[in-house]
Amino acid sequence: MKKLMQSTVVVSLSLGLVGLPGSAAAQTQTKVLFDGTHGQMMGNADWVLDEDSCGTPQRYPTPSQTGITASTSESYWGGGFSAFGVDLVKKGFWVESLPPGVAITYGNASNPQDLSNYKVFIIPEPNIRFTTAETSAIKAFVSNGGGLFMIADHWTSDRNNDGWDSPEIFNDLMTSTSWGIHYQVANESNNWFNDNPNYNFTSDSSSPILYGPHGSVSSGKGLGLFGATSMTLSPSVNSTVKGHVWMTSGTRDTNTQVTFATTTDGSGRVAAIGDSSPAEDATNGCGHNTYDGWTNTSYDNAKIHLNAVAWLAGGGNGGGGGGGGGSDTTPPTSPSNLSASAISASQVTLSWTASTDDVGVAGYNVYRSTDGLTFSAVASTSSTSHSDTGLASSTTYSYRVTADDAAGNESTISNTASATTQASGGGGGGGSGTIIINEILANEPGSTTAAEFVELVNVGSGAIDLGGWTVSDGAGTKHTFASGTTVAAGEAIVVYGGSSAIPGSLTNAVAASTGSLALGNSGDTVTVADSSGTAIDSFTYTSALSGTDGVSMNRSPDGSDTGSFVLHTTLSSLSSSGGTRVDGSPFTAVGGGTAKVIINEILANEPGSTTAAEFVELVNVGGSAIDLSGWTVSDGAGTKHTFASGTSLGAGKAIVVYGGASGIPAGSSNAVAASTGSLALGNSGDSVTVADSSGTEMDSFTYTKALSGTDGVSMNRDPDASDAGSFVLHTTLSSLSSSGGTHADGSPF
Repeated sequence: MKKLMQSTVVVSLSLGLVGLPGSAAAQTQTKVLFDGTHGQMMGNADWVLDEDSCGTPQRYPTPSQTGITASTSESYWGGGFSAFGVDLVKKGFWVESLPPGVAITYGNASNPQDLSNYKVFIIPEPNIRFTTAETSAIKAFVSNGGGLFMIADHWTSDRNNDGWDSPEIFNDLMTSTSWGIHYQVANESNNWFNDNPNYNFTSDSSSPILYGPHGSVSSGKGLGLFGATSMTLSPSVNSTVKGHVWMTSGTRDTNTQVTFATTTDGSGRVAAIGDSSPAEDATNGCGHNTYDGWTNTSYDNAKIHLNAVAWLAGGGNGGGGGGGGGSDTTPPTSPSNLSASAISASQVTLSWTASTDDVGVAGYNVYRSTDGLTFSAVASTSSTSHSDTGLASSTTYSYRVTADDAAGNESTISNTASATTQASGGGGGGGSGTIIINEILANEPGSTTAAEFVELVNVGSGAIDLGGWTVSDGAGTKHTFASGTTVAAGEAIVVYGGSSAIPGSLTNAVAASTGSLALGNSGDTVTVADSSGTAIDSFTYTSALSGTDGVSMNRSPDGSDTGSFVLHTTLSSLSSSGGTRVDGSPFTAVGGGTAKVIINEILANEPGSTTAAEFVELVNVGGSAIDLSGWTVSDGAGTKHTFASGTSLGAGKAIVVYGGASGIPAGSSNAVAASTGSLALGNSGDSVTVADSSGTEMDSFTYTKALSGTDGVSMNRDPDASDAGSFVLHTTLSSLSSSGGTHADGSPF
């Protein structure tokens, strides 16, 4: 799980890191985010860590958490959840608040508080419903290894009188999930009760919530519930859902009258409680009245909550909802021999020596700095290399790397490595070439190793000469490209194990110069290096990606330097596609040839109620720029937009037509508002057509409610930006619900 630390100055010595928590600690602590964007301070509530401005929790509670020691009082901060936060810091966590106005996103690199930067997301008693985009982000966070803590309250705890209380809001959030948890609400039993102490515990002595690393519950204590709702569990929906505490009037180890529950989804974990009182303390601001639930010695509230956070932080390795977690506290060794090389004006490649761990290394966190002092997380990876893209030209970047194990322990930092990106421009075709490994077939079909291949794609903007470049695996160099080998921007080249396996239709394939690739079927590392021996891209795979005979591993999205490798069969009906895109269509060169404009993405069912947010995204998938002056975008009711004179769309670029100017996201440079003042696309079905200035139809798509029926979710071509792609729901391609003006994964065109 990627981490993002507070800006901090770190001093390192040859003997390692020294200093108080907040120097090295800020980089090694597991990060926990508390939601403050959903009315956590409405009415008499004060469910935040700290607020310097009344009613507005700031990202970093003050004074700094680096000053917290074992004896620090919970009144160190001023929110009603300050005791919770202070104790988390004492246990080695790093805590932050998500202030009002900051979006809940997942996979948005431009948001420094994107959920991908945290291990655990705690939502204390929300009083405002989550939007469709927020719901999608939270679900994606969990399914990709995050830990979610839902802290509800009793039915009718509607503090802003909008008709929605916290259990209803959480039930709404869980719609269409397989979490198997339901909070009791209106017209349902046990939706508002007191139960203190509530010590009706599960008979499972391995419960990580009751018997975790931060203490075991005591007989006669348990939870102090003062105005709670209960939960009903559905093991038929999710076999991992598990109760840990029940109402004292209930029967333990059953599926009703549950007061504390856990479940899993994908590699992520969820914990749920029906009352905010156990996490509450008597410190508050703005004249609110809060009570001491956290430090009251009559209950085990703190132990249970701290154990829950520890269990949630241990996600990302497929752990079950009912057991495990918290036993491994030994971090991996530091990664070593970190090196950095700038290969273009916008890309730096990194490589390092693997860490070791007593249980096993789960992945690595990459941190970047532009001043050599303040580092922020930019990526997580399971390999011992990374390509950092989208950088500024002629800029020096410094990097450090840490390692994680499956229990969430993070190592101390590696050495620091720096590189300066090249000046803008350069490369054939007026741009910079950027080569990535896009597809690998290690486990050949049948018994001929000649059919193994490594596919490289130039995702840059200019042609690149591969003369003298090499493709290697863990055993050594397997291919050296001949002098004069050139790959145009947007094109691919494939190295096969032997010439006998190269399909006759492929013109962009070569046989390994050593006569063989011999990639490991159960795991290996593939590296492409330039003629100076500098690693340009590298990927280490395991048998999970190479264990199926004849099935390759491919980046998703296809041809994207930000894509992760997945089994090819999850992207296409084809088992592999060496030399072509995942659907078998050809790669198209950028910067030469004719232009071709396609409809790539449509958002017909706007998020919320503003039709200004509807959009139609066009992409030029051809090889040259095109003048869109006088071109039109229409639906079944008629023309909705006419492009202004002088509008040009470059090869490989996108332009988006929004329903209104207010719907255009801030910072969008490739968006325009509909010239008629509206798009008004049909939510239950419509036809969208783009025509040139003479009225000739250039592309058209007719959709039904199956693609437009979900609020805020667009339809997008799959593969993205491919004229051969079919339209699918955007959420099947990415954790984002839509991506107007960018690729499906949020990366720029």
